[in-house]
Amino acid sequence: MAHLSITSTGADPIQAVCIGSVMNVIAGHLPPNLKDKRFQVTPYQYGFLLGSPKGVESLGETVVVNKTCYTTSTDTSAPDYYTTIHGPEFVTSGMFLIPAHAKPSHIVKLSKDLGPMRASDMYNELYQSINHPLAFAGLVEISKLHGTAIARAPIASLNIFDHDKEYYSYPPVVSKNVHAFIMGALTDYDQDRYKALNSQLETILYRTQHPGDAKTQHICNHAHVITLKRAVKSIADITPQVVDRVLHLLFDKTIFSKAHLEVFAIKNLI
Repeated sequence: MAHLSITSTGADPIQAVCIGSVMNVIAGHLPPNLKDKRFQVTPYQYGFLLGSPKGVESLGETVVVNKTCYTTSTDTSAPDYYTTIHGPEFVTSGMFLIPAHAKPSHIVKLSKDLGPMRASDMYNELYQSINHPLAFAGLVEISKLHGTAIARAPIASLNIFDHDKEYYSYPPVVSKNVHAFIMGALTDYDQDRYKALNSQLETILYRTQHPGDAKTQHICNHAHVITLKRAVKSIADITPQVVDRVLHLLFDKTIFSKAHLEVFAIKNLI
């Protein structure tokens, strides 16, 4: 039985933006051309991956929403280490972004009366229904959250998965009944008709399994969440006052109870 309500808006697939690559993040590599480059948040509606509103020494799990960059700081010398920092610009070695003018191709809802849904199942149903590489963003209620956040800036050329005890020195976050904002992307690397696009998407969707996830997933996924201190009525209500944590979502144990997502079918990356 389908759990998701999926409505097409008629909008065309979008040109999304990628700065750097998740491969830089995994390799712990900070490209010289990005080391001192700052980007304004204003041109973008949503974004996620690795960034910081401060400097490269605090690069961490990041989500961009409401013209603000939110990051779990990795600057071990700062008093705000491993807490959420925010600002109107960012540095990055890898960031995926939805332009401010982009329109969603679909609206997706998961209602409580259809029961809870595992993240892995939601990703599968979402992708199989739309059958196109996509990004998604929106408000969710999570009955069981599993997440993690990198604890050191990946800038010392040490692979984060090979050195996971150093980079992920804090245990995963496990919470119940969480209100959150989610941003992520999905594709199926086995679909030949999207071969060229999937090659581009390797800058945000890595095939290597994250060490925090217990199982692999046929639909390649990557998502971050901003957990909220209280429920909000709309995305416009997400402000620094209500933001709690920024986490990489571990999909294999996370369970959603409610969701309202904007989905953006992806045409290409620029």
